[in-house]
Amino acid sequence: MSRRYPFPSYPNGWFAVGLSGDLPAGGSLTCRAFGQELVLFRTEAGAAFALDAYCPHLGAHLGRGGRVCGDSFRCPLHGFRYDGQGHCVGTSQGGPAVAGLRIGTWPLRERNGLLLVWHHAEGRPPQWEVPVLDAAEWSAMRVERVDVRTHPQEVTENSIDLTHFSELHGYEAVRVVDPPSLDGPCLRAAFASSRSVESLGTAGRAEFVFRVEVWGLGYVCVEAVDSVFGVRSRQFALATPLDDERVTLRLAASIVRFADPALTERILGLFFRGFISDLRQDIPIWENKRYVEAPALTRAEGILGAYRHWARQFYSAPGDAAATA
Repeated sequence: MSRRYPFPSYPNGWFAVGLSGDLPAGGSLTCRAFGQELVLFRTEAGAAFALDAYCPHLGAHLGRGGRVCGDSFRCPLHGFRYDGQGHCVGTSQGGPAVAGLRIGTWPLRERNGLLLVWHHAEGRPPQWEVPVLDAAEWSAMRVERVDVRTHPQEVTENSIDLTHFSELHGYEAVRVVDPPSLDGPCLRAAFASSRSVESLGTAGRAEFVFRVEVWGLGYVCVEAVDSVFGVRSRQFALATPLDDERVTLRLAASIVRFADPALTERILGLFFRGFISDLRQDIPIWENKRYVEAPALTRAEGILGAYRHWARQFYSAPGDAAATA
């Protein structure tokens, strides 16, 4: 149970632990999530897997000197090898596998350039999937990572808290285009707003339409269209629990490419800086706020009550979930 929130620190669902490009063929990646150490590896053939970090033989950390061997990962201490399903498939100097010896595994998916692992408090297998987005016309993503003292539910709630967009971020005439749609683990909504912008030396007021798609409490994707250049952008806010107090927040952005690669990079840079600037305004709020279980919501904030009710499904024990606002 979180010390700051009336629900568990680690919701059930898919959470980002890196980018696909962070894990080349024959490579490995160590990360921390859900209060644990994980090691991801990719076989020479390209298949990616996620394991617990500590060898069940004598406890060596696989990510500190371990390496990929064919279709398995080799412990640096005694050479025990484990396949992607966690089975011991060999021991030191080509010795036989130890029958029944296994290391813990985590379901891993590669979606939209991201490495996503499935967490479930009761160890249940994946119950839904994050959809694959069309990437044919889109630029490579720019990404920034920051650790923040907050909870994934707060980060995800932020994406549909329309009032704060004007109060904190300076958007004007924020209005709902499509009311929220709650479909199992997915929440969709769309809203529009205007804002003063200065892009490539041109100042003016842009009208934006944002289409928000949320899968669980760790994956937010916003597709936006602006009226200055007609740029279509994707912005990801990916909050993965690091421990009981903090999340690792990955912020990523991409745009539909222009014919001129240099122009694509310039426009992407402008959008990414604006995105990061907005999210950095949220961080001190998240880190210093107190969670209010029964807020006095205005009519315009009714979506937050629906969101909190929807969020309950991502906690194993109903009594541990957030109270309905």
